[in-house]
Amino acid sequence: ALPVMTEVWQSWGISQGEMNRRSAQAMLTMQETNRIMQSTAEGRRTTEWHQQLTGMTLQGRWIIEDTVTKERREVTMEQLNALFEAQPGRWRTLSASEIGR
Repeated sequence: ALPVMTEVWQSWGISQGEMNRRSAQAMLTMQETNRIMQSTAEGRRTTEWHQQLTGMTLQGRWIIEDTVTKERREVTMEQLNALFEAQPGRWRTLSASEIGR
């Protein structure tokens, strides 16, 4: 039976149309998998970033930016108040959405 089975297997083929359909479906599946993986990774980064911000807030630490030089610093509340008093309008606190940039 082996020679007959070998001959059957060697004669089998798939139409080009079916091959194209399967390839297109595989491509869509890979794209969807990639989208899911990127979304998951983004969610992980967002969660880690929010945990970091929450920790900073609980520790009384802030990110500020010099409005002239655009320099950014992480400071304590005491340092923040001192800078705001010494140079009114020069420094600003950053929102959470700005810090990630």
